[in-house]
Amino acid sequence: MHNLKPIGLAINKVLKNYLRVFILITFLILVLIFFLIFNKNTLIPQSVMNLKKTLNFSIYYPQSIPGDYSFSRESLLNNNQQKVAIYVFKDQANSIYMSQEYKPKNFNMNIFTQNLINKKTISTNFGSAIIGEYQKNVILSLVIGNDWLIINTNTSTPNPYSVETIIAQSLLQV
Repeated sequence: MHNLKPIGLAINKVLKNYLRVFILITFLILVLIFFLIFNKNTLIPQSVMNLKKTLNFSIYYPQSIPGDYSFSRESLLNNNQQKVAIYVFKDQANSIYMSQEYKPKNFNMNIFTQNLINKKTISTNFGSAIIGEYQKNVILSLVIGNDWLIINTNTSTPNPYSVETIIAQSLLQV
């Protein structure tokens, strides 16, 4: 009978180790589920990553996309040998358009934004951006070195200024 006590202690020790492993695996699964549910917008689509190979300017992509918006598509326009990358984010009723291009020579932000109404400046990780309204659209313009980004939505979007601001303030250089 006395020989069973060490066996019982060994079994107890093994069970405690299995319990620790089980708790660790459960925790890691919960963290993964949390990440996939709440950070779905931080994943950069492969099609956007593929664009990077064909452009003469940097790619910026938001870490955060507001509300129920999700990445819809990207396209690449060639305009007089100037490439423009365009991303579209959609929810059920509205769209957000984000374009990026190499900043044109002699570009002047003041001239570009002179027709905006309710204009204001916001801070981003890459500097100041100008946001305002033009012909029932909200437009945000941001110059990062030699790269120019424009984000726009229509003014019927709920809290339109916040939509552009969330995206602009969460940009990452890819």
